[in-house]
Amino acid sequence: MKRTVVGVAIAWGLIGLPWPGAGQGYVGPQHVPFGAARALKQMGDRLEVMGKERLDLVGVLTRVGQSPVGVRILWEYPGKVRLEKRLGAEPDPNKDELLVYDRAGNLRKKRGTASLADEDLVEMLVNDSVEGFFIGQLEGFATRFLGSRYHRVDAEGNAVGPDYDIYEVINEVRVAGRPLRQRKLYYFNSDTALLERVRYRLSPERVRGEVEVSVEVSDWGEVYGQLIPGKMVRYENGVEVVRLEIREAGIAGAAEDGSFSLP
Repeated sequence: MKRTVVGVAIAWGLIGLPWPGAGQGYVGPQHVPFGAARALKQMGDRLEVMGKERLDLVGVLTRVGQSPVGVRILWEYPGKVRLEKRLGAEPDPNKDELLVYDRAGNLRKKRGTASLADEDLVEMLVNDSVEGFFIGQLEGFATRFLGSRYHRVDAEGNAVGPDYDIYEVINEVRVAGRPLRQRKLYYFNSDTALLERVRYRLSPERVRGEVEVSVEVSDWGEVYGQLIPGKMVRYENGVEVVRLEIREAGIAGAAEDGSFSLP
């Protein structure tokens, strides 16, 4: 049964507040909402078993008004981030920028202070990702399954694009220095079970004005039996503000090697 997606992105409703889950262990089918077990299985088992906690990503980051730069990103379960921005042809610790997020809400930059654009980038990597959706379920974020087979329609009422299974989540965003509740919609392709879009309106607490955010997730590819997106693009009020394209990816276990120590 097909449904129309028009209006869903702004019709939030009242679904309660998240309860503080233990935030420990790994994600299993018992932790996910109705229908999402298929999506969890589709991406591989890296959130379910030990030894695959770290993603090592190499790609290109483009921000609005700036030239593309090479980046290396370490992402480690349950949501630590280390981002090295390479400003030259070769890595240079005296010039390159370093951004580290420790999952507890602490965001640090090697030189200077982390900006709102840095916070948005980390939020995209941590919260607006398929990993963020499932880790949020383990941590107890309030979630409502809005239904399956939603789709867009054109002016004539014809279905446009893929069908989506949509989940509404009261997310907890920690990159702003303190936990902030943020309602978000996660769009999973009804046929592939892959996350393709995350949409939300910035909460008033964030004092950014009326900003409608859409994060598009695409170009999924297989890496050692795990599916990883090759592109994430953030739009604000319909305008692209940041694009991340992944060129290489690796998977490894978690390690106490100081990678996520705050600079």
